[in-house]
Amino acid sequence: MPGIHPTDPAQAREAFKRAAAFLADTVAHIPDDKWAAPALGVWDLRELVGHSDRALTALERFVGDTADAPEIESPADYYIKAMAPAGINEQVAESGRRAAASLGDNPQAKVRESAQQVTSVLDSLADPLVIRSQAGAIRLEDYLATRVVELLVHTLDIATAAGLDVEPPPLAMGMVLNVLSDLAVAKGTAPDVAMALTGRRPLPDGFSVLG
Repeated sequence: MPGIHPTDPAQAREAFKRAAAFLADTVAHIPDDKWAAPALGVWDLRELVGHSDRALTALERFVGDTADAPEIESPADYYIKAMAPAGINEQVAESGRRAAASLGDNPQAKVRESAQQVTSVLDSLADPLVIRSQAGAIRLEDYLATRVVELLVHTLDIATAAGLDVEPPPLAMGMVLNVLSDLAVAKGTAPDVAMALTGRRPLPDGFSVLG
C-alpha cells in the first residue's frame, strides 16, 4: 500500500534526529518524583520512557540485516502489518515493562546516550537501504518515519504525564501528521478525521488511527 505522502530520505533522517533530541531533552526534565506516575495505559512513566528508548535502539538492531527489495510499501503499511498479530498490544505492554529495567539508575543519561548513539549509526548509513524490521523488509526512510511517529507521540505522552510544557520540532511533527493521515485513508477513517479537524464533529470515544 503506497503512501499518499512519499517519504523523502533526507527529510526522514533529519526528522528522526530532531525527534530523538526532543525525546532526550524532554526526559532530562522529568522531576524525580514523577517516575512512578501513571503515564499511558498500563505503563507508569518509567515504563513509557523505556518503551520510547526502544524506538531509538531498534534502528541499531535492524540495520545490520538488509534486504534486496521492500515488502512494506509505506510507513502506513508498516503500521497495518505491525499491529495485525493477535495479542500485539499485550506484547508491546510487556516489552515496555522490560525496557524500563534497561534504563538503569540514570534514565536521563541512558536516553541521551541512546539518542547520540543512534544518530551516529544513522550518519554511517548510505541511501538507498532496505532493512528487515519485525513487520518485514522496509526502506530505511519509511522505517525512520515510523520511528518519528513513535518518538514524537510518546514524547508528548511523557510531557503530559510529567507535567512538562514542550514544543515538538515542526519538521518531525509534520511527518507524524503525514503518516497518520495516510493511515486514516488506508483504514477508511479519513472522513472522521477530516470532520474532526475542521470542527464539524468530534471523533468517536476511544478513536485511534492505529486501530
